[in-house]
Amino acid sequence: MLETLHEDLNDVTNKPYIEYKDSDGRKDEEVSAEYWEGFKKREKSIFIDLFYGQLKSRVQCTVCNKISISFDPFNMLSLPIPINKDFKLTIKYFPFNLEQRP
Repeated sequence: MLETLHEDLNDVTNKPYIEYKDSDGRKDEEVSAEYWEGFKKREKSIFIDLFYGQLKSRVQCTVCNKISISFDPFNMLSLPIPINKDFKLTIKYFPFNLEQRP
């Protein structure tokens, strides 16, 4: 649903082709900023500002050991929910009236 709303509100109608350089040992912040700027040249809406982030991917060749790093945009992440039946949870209640004891 977010993607559909974003596409309806996207201010970029003519999307340029963006070619990214290899990371080549550059700092993650620099590579991340380059990927984000390229993404923003193609996608611009309030949904990008509020709901999107970047996911760092690192791939290493098993033959030559070359490392490739990229930063891909995302608007949701699927995370596994751990199944642990033996856990302890502490909950503290803070009432609206701060004169009452929690």
